[in-house]
Amino acid sequence: MTKEQGFTLVELVMVMVLVGILAAVITPRINIGTFQERGFRDEFAAAMRFAQKSAIAANCPIAVTLVDNTSYAANYTATCTGGPLAVPGFDGALSGAPPSGVTFTSTQGTITFDGAGRADVSATVTIGSGTVQIHAGTGYVEEL
Repeated sequence: MTKEQGFTLVELVMVMVLVGILAAVITPRINIGTFQERGFRDEFAAAMRFAQKSAIAANCPIAVTLVDNTSYAANYTATCTGGPLAVPGFDGALSGAPPSGVTFTSTQGTITFDGAGRADVSATVTIGSGTVQIHAGTGYVEEL
């Protein structure tokens, strides 16, 4: 006589009950706002780095305008072509807005990257509980 291998129905039901209990306990503890905040902070820092690198590549100043709790947008300055900085692969300009519930404040209204990638002013941008700092002189974009 050979012995059958596998799980019994009772064992499968017990595993499903345990998974259900864990899901009921863990799901309310996940805060989606934290993920949105971190995602927007990463998006903003990447946009600042892209604006800096585009200024270097075009050897043309790019100004990034920051409007508290509303938006940011990057534009070529009037000394070059003027107009918005285009994003490759997208049908739009480099701009963004925070998701609802995410705060966005800055110590400066406009940051301009020159043709060498240097920022004209130091700026600290607070996004939720984290910050992005842009250093004058070097243009270094630092997430804190």
